[in-house]
Amino acid sequence: MGTNVVGNGPAFSAYLGSTQSIGSATWTKMQINTEEFDTNSNFASSRFTPTVAGYYQINTGVAFGWASSTRTILAIYKNGSQYKIG
Repeated sequence: MGTNVVGNGPAFSAYLGSTQSIGSATWTKMQINTEEFDTNSNFASSRFTPTVAGYYQINTGVAFGWASSTRTILAIYKNGSQYKIG
């Protein structure tokens, strides 16, 4: 889910609407394919492209359906490059 922190820009809420397989030892893009809302049609194909300059807040969460000692890393990409990793 993302929103302009000033409150007057485009905003959206979207999520993965079904199960997605994730490969081992590789980066896998989550296919965010179900929209709850998109105030300015700026979200498509798992990508948010704002048309209003400003600061945007992005919130995300991931749940995995297995118990394992596998290391999992979540990354947010900006303009095609890793921006934040957690």
